[in-house]
Amino acid sequence: MKKFTIRLSVLSIILFIISYIFSIYAPSYLVSDALLFLPLVFFSITLLNKFIIFKGSNKEHERLIKNYMISLGIKFFLLLSILIAYAFIYPKDSVKFILSFFVFYLIYTLFDSINNFKLFKSSEIKSVTNKINEDKSNNSKEKNQKK
Repeated sequence: MKKFTIRLSVLSIILFIISYIFSIYAPSYLVSDALLFLPLVFFSITLLNKFIIFKGSNKEHERLIKNYMISLGIKFFLLLSILIAYAFIYPKDSVKFILSFFVFYLIYTLFDSINNFKLFKSSEIKSVTNKINEDKSNNSKEKNQKK
């Protein structure tokens, strides 16, 4: 989790710097008023998402998948709520905001997907390894009982 948080922080700082430069040099019709806040919003929601995945999972594969699905639903509704609320509160800025939001959503989703793939892959390997070790110990117990 610590490694993920560091990577997420670096990504968010880089995106903030890019957003800041874009907000200075891009034409005003392309820049949303909330552009500089989007990295913070996505950082927070992605970190919350990862916390939910790990909460109580202890890296058990089935529990991990269940927590992942729950966190995905929460993330989707949080982001959708932010998007809709901003569009209604600031209708003049809504198109620029939605486009910026979509770009950030794609970047953070790609980042999150790559990290989740690594997590699930290592979890599957550990799960399979644990099952093999359990089978070996059960087989040795059965052999000992037969003697």
